[in-house]
Amino acid sequence: MRYFILLSVLPLIASCQSKKTDYAAFKDCQDYSVPLWSKSDSVTRPVALFVFPHPDDEVVCGGAIATLKNAGWEINLLTMTRGVPGQESTRQTEWENAVRVFGFDHHHLLDLPNNTWDAVKENKLIFWNEHTDSVKKIIYQAIQQYRPSLVFTYDDVIGGYGHPEHRLTASLTKELLQEYKADSSFTPQAIYQITLTDKLEQKTLGSLESYKKGLEASASMTLPAPAIAFDIKNVWPVKREAAMAYTSQLKTLRKFFLIPAAEDTAIHYASFDREYYHVIKR
Repeated sequence: MRYFILLSVLPLIASCQSKKTDYAAFKDCQDYSVPLWSKSDSVTRPVALFVFPHPDDEVVCGGAIATLKNAGWEINLLTMTRGVPGQESTRQTEWENAVRVFGFDHHHLLDLPNNTWDAVKENKLIFWNEHTDSVKKIIYQAIQQYRPSLVFTYDDVIGGYGHPEHRLTASLTKELLQEYKADSSFTPQAIYQITLTDKLEQKTLGSLESYKKGLEASASMTLPAPAIAFDIKNVWPVKREAAMAYTSQLKTLRKFFLIPAAEDTAIHYASFDREYYHVIKR
């Protein structure tokens, strides 16, 4: 009988083991040749603005946010939407909790239309493509209000894992930097676009249909190349706590390795110990 029970549970054990994160493989995907950000890097003002379309997007930059906060920077957040229809109240509460964890100095949550994932997959977006001037103006006004030296966004090539609202927000931010390059009242010295190493990109995103569609839409083969990295090992607890604030999004955040299991935190922090950014200088 015991032999029969053992045989019956072996497939379950194997299934659970197969879902365990291969931390050694992810550690091998890091690129330690990418230069590290330092608080001694020259900037006119130690002020950063994080610009994202959705509540929880800021978590992808959580290591940079916590690092800058610890270094005495003023950190500000502009979020464009309050979640898809029916989730607005929940997502706003979660966003407010995450904002408190990170300790943003200023934060602003708008209520622009947030397309459902089904609409995104079918490329049936409302508002965003038809109102780029309005979105760009919102970003410009935030920059003029907070006067940051650095602006953080998604990349303008694929939009992280292929979300068009990510891509458009980043693209409009980049356009502003180019348009106001000669304007001394426009303070950003650079845009930092969250990205991945080639190995991490393939391992974390390569099988996602949205990522493949993002590549097709951009006619690109890859995310922008990293130019600078943040060593985030010691600030991972803050990033994890902020991610945990999004209780309605836990499944998605875990899929992107933003919420390690409690028993795996030490090895997770050591394996995912870098955040990478493509830098667009003024």
